[in-house]
Amino acid sequence: MVSLKAFRTNHPSGNLLFGGRKVGQKDADFFAHVVCTHLSEKVGASLRPVLNHFRQWSEHPCCLGISEWSAVGESGEGSLWDSQWEVKAEKEADQQQQVGWYDWWYGTDSSSSSSSSSSSSSPSTPSSDPPKSKPQFPWAMVLAPAMNCPSKNFKTFLTDLQKIPANSHIYDIYACPSPAHATNAQIALKKIGKIVTTSEMVLSGSKDGLFFRHQRKEEDYKICPEWVDQLNLPVKAGNDEGKIGELASWKLFEQHLAETSEWKPKTKKKK
Repeated sequence: MVSLKAFRTNHPSGNLLFGGRKVGQKDADFFAHVVCTHLSEKVGASLRPVLNHFRQWSEHPCCLGISEWSAVGESGEGSLWDSQWEVKAEKEADQQQQVGWYDWWYGTDSSSSSSSSSSSSSPSTPSSDPPKSKPQFPWAMVLAPAMNCPSKNFKTFLTDLQKIPANSHIYDIYACPSPAHATNAQIALKKIGKIVTTSEMVLSGSKDGLFFRHQRKEEDYKICPEWVDQLNLPVKAGNDEGKIGELASWKLFEQHLAETSEWKPKTKKKK
């Protein structure tokens, strides 16, 4: 699990949470796999009661809302990608001059636009920019590790993480604009920045009061209701086949990144 907190003037902090394999990964390297704001709803029998219990509060208990994070900038102003994060997020040069999410996605990457129009599972290009008052945000976000931090065992991984020095490039940030995009590896993800540490790692205490708020995905779908029908689009994640709304997770997006040669696991497989 990876959490990001952005402090904003005269406004509650923005929070993002990214998860990986629900029962933990086998690899001893914390940075072995990507993490995502979505978890797969494919669970074993032992976890089904837990998932059903969470449905009392949300119809989408494995997804994190992103709209609130994207709606307010560091100084408290309404903005999209121009907010400065608590961690150092550096944007790609071709994105810096753009204003809105859809304007950036469709206006600066002609190859993605043409792919979108030719794919049956991709949304058509909007005829105009969304209203400026409407938060503009992707459907899902992904962090792809940019470094390794192998540990001998589970007991030492926190100590090993604390050894990461300042100015370390630890993650690349990717965004998926809609459920429909997530079904096609060629247009599913766009790199929008990176995370670089500004200090050494600090271990928090058990009573420090640090809390990361979970935003319900329903709030995102209220702003972008067209995404709801797209959740039923078919997709294949590894050996699993089903609906994108159920299988969107680290496994699917890691698969997409590998297919497009954007990112591949950096750990070596044991012979």
